Amino acid sequence: MGRSSILAPALSLVLLAGAAGPGAGFAQDAVRLPKPLEHQVAVTLKLIQVYVTDKKGDPVLDLAKDDFTLTDDGKLRKLSEFEKHGFSLPSAEAMEATKLEATPISPAPRRLDRKIFLFFDFGHGSPRGVVTAREAALHFLANGLMPMDQVAMASYSLFGGLRVHESLTTDHARVRALVQGIGLHDSLGYVEDAEDGYARGLEGGAIADARPEAGGGSIANGVGFQSSGSGGNGTDQTAQSDARFQARNYISRLTVLAQALRYEPGQKIIILFSSGIPGSLFYKMEPPMSYGNMRGGGDMNADLRGAYEELCAELATSNVAVYPIDTAPVSAASESQMGPATLMKMASVTGGRFLGNVFNYVDHFQKLRTLTGYYYVLGYSVDETWDGRYHKIKVGVSRAGLEIHAQAGYFSPKPFSDYSAIEKRIQLVDLALSGKPLNQVPVRFSMAAFACATPEKDNICLAAEIPVERIRPAAGQKAEILALVFDDKDEIVSERRGEADFAGMTRASAFFLSRASAPRGRYRCRIIVRNMETGAAAVAAATAIVPAAPEKGLLLFAPLLVRPERDALFLKDSTSTSAAEAAAAKAFADSVLFDAGQYGLAADRKLRKGSEAWASVHCAIAGAWPETITLTAGLYDKAKLVLIPVDLTIISRRDESGRTAFFVKFKIPELEPDEYALIFAAAEPAGGRRAQIAYDVIIE
Repeated sequence: MGRSSILAPALSLVLLAGAAGPGAGFAQDAVRLPKPLEHQVAVTLKLIQVYVTDKKGDPVLDLAKDDFTLTDDGKLRKLSEFEKHGFSLPSAEAMEATKLEATPISPAPRRLDRKIFLFFDFGHGSPRGVVTAREAALHFLANGLMPMDQVAMASYSLFGGLRVHESLTTDHARVRALVQGIGLHDSLGYVEDAEDGYARGLEGGAIADARPEAGGGSIANGVGFQSSGSGGNGTDQTAQSDARFQARNYISRLTVLAQALRYEPGQKIIILFSSGIPGSLFYKMEPPMSYGNMRGGGDMNADLRGAYEELCAELATSNVAVYPIDTAPVSAASESQMGPATLMKMASVTGGRFLGNVFNYVDHFQKLRTLTGYYYVLGYSVDETWDGRYHKIKVGVSRAGLEIHAQAGYFSPKPFSDYSAIEKRIQLVDLALSGKPLNQVPVRFSMAAFACATPEKDNICLAAEIPVERIRPAAGQKAEILALVFDDKDEIVSERRGEADFAGMTRASAFFLSRASAPRGRYRCRIIVRNMETGAAAVAAATAIVPAAPEKGLLLFAPLLVRPERDALFLKDSTSTSAAEAAAAKAFADSVLFDAGQYGLAADRKLRKGSEAWASVHCAIAGAWPETITLTAGLYDKAKLVLIPVDLTIISRRDESGRTAFFVKFKIPELEPDEYALIFAAAEPAGGRRAQIAYDVIIE
């Protein structure tokens, strides 16, 4: 499917986000050396993608580095990186991205496949526009893609909010099927088409011209637009208030989407099917108005305008170029008052281009293919202060008559303590799933994760020995400990959170034991320790497979290895103090059968030759549970291909409905240090049922 390991779960957080915090934390495609998060200044290589066309709109392919100039907040920057990329050049040789000038940082060309998001804004449009947008998108999917293009589909509606229907994938047929499913029902609840409503109001004399020079009143734009005479009556003001509310919601959701896209490498293209937020909601000055004894006036839309400008800046920071296509019917209303004005603004700031009305989509997509098929990459170094400030970028060329499209700016990084809640959530997913998390190199430690029951409650066990001594400087006094489980779509299916003071711990290590509930399937499990003030983190990773409940026979689960350790320190996996949580935690602790005051975890799977070892082993069986079951163990020598018997003693046993847990002790023979498979075998003599499980260990 070609899913991104970061993008899908990050975007899933958008569905839960009510608002986005101000200012981005990082600029995508910025190359930094590892450093503590507290540093106030960082040397950064900023990479900017630039599209250049001539007067005919054709791409210009023969520019050199010296032809470009770039300013950052008005200061001329020296270009240290320069590349030219082409995706659909006329010859097979030219299809490959061509490196024009070698640099110490990137010795090889960056061949980047296009990443295209089809975004349908059902909240701002019309039923007719929705149908035509579907036709346009299907045309693009049939004629405008190259085989390695990654495509995603997302939408926004008033009642459904923001939905990510499909994350980035090369399965174009799947995206095509999703687009074909778009119908008139998707337009239900849309903010009434602004152009139509505005034009009708002007023609009927119901709305005064709201342009400042005309001294007009308010423009009604919203669900159920009505007017009985003069602009600015109570009904119009209510409708416009509804429109403002919907605009704020739309902007906040897209801002979170932009923040999530920071973690998807490379340049992203959003094809935005929308009639746009009416410019009248941003730029019209409200006349004085009274309500009882209250009176006010002035620019009532400054907050909305500022939020939209910040959204555009967030998109630019995330290397997203927006190519809007207007889905509204042609209108007699002033373009500056209607959606095209705001769509043009977004295209300009992000380095995209406003393509025009959707009814000319064939020409638009030909232009898009030309524009996005060829581009330059410019790189320059900056000293960034971690203040979250916005920087304006301007790119120029020495050759006259050329048109340049590039992002208009970016946000500087900001301290973790200034992150919004959703930014912290997105960073958490990056830590969990990325091999190289943005902006830090986390401490890595070992963990074990495995099924301890068939699909039911608390059926996945997560265990780790946390290296307190190693992570103490980063974790600090206030740290959170998170146990996360991701499914095969990289969506979080289980999350547990505790807190700890690592600065105050005197031990070299501590133990963490948590549980999760998930249906049958394969899961990626993570334990993350994150400083709640700086964002510095330590990460452990493992995979667990939950099998189906046995229809007949016996099923054995992977062991939880432990070792003797008096007064072992176990950290809590939850901050909850409820009676239900306490009861669940006790039940889970009872199921592993060992005394946490006498044993610690051996999650690193390391065992010493000639020593004794202990383990908690679970098994399940279909039907009535027999009274007699045997458990044996052995070590399989992978080099010699022989099974070595191991003496095993059952210390305790706990029977529950459909499963039994054993706590066992076994002796490790004197073996050559190497990796072995620890094998447990269970048998039920009366019924002839048998099962075994192999678990890789290292004998030292």
